[in-house]
Amino acid sequence: MGKLTGSMLFMEFAAFAIMLGTAIDIFWSVGLAESLFSNELNPVAKKLIGWGDEVFNQGRTNSDGFHFGVATLCFVKVMTTCFTLRICRFIAGRNLKWGLAVYGGTAFFQIGLILFLFFGHLITG
Repeated sequence: MGKLTGSMLFMEFAAFAIMLGTAIDIFWSVGLAESLFSNELNPVAKKLIGWGDEVFNQGRTNSDGFHFGVATLCFVKVMTTCFTLRICRFIAGRNLKWGLAVYGGTAFFQIGLILFLFFGHLITG
């Protein structure tokens, strides 16, 4: 293993913040699955939930309460997070300065998402 530089440390913490944002978002999505479709603010997420329910379960909920739409949304969240981290790593491998900017910007966005998930009700009413 190579020397751990400040840049590498920053990228690792940024990657952690990105994954943490996704994990918390999925936690709330699963926890609020019953009302997620009606309360979701993101139109893309709302479309994915509706599409997942329609395609995989003909719009019904299983007797055990499983929501195919929420499962579809969570799958897409995990896959796009993995893709985002791979893109960040690719850019950092080509140009460290740009890579740090992309990692930092994405982590900043995810930290904003975490804050919104916990304190957004204070803003939106």
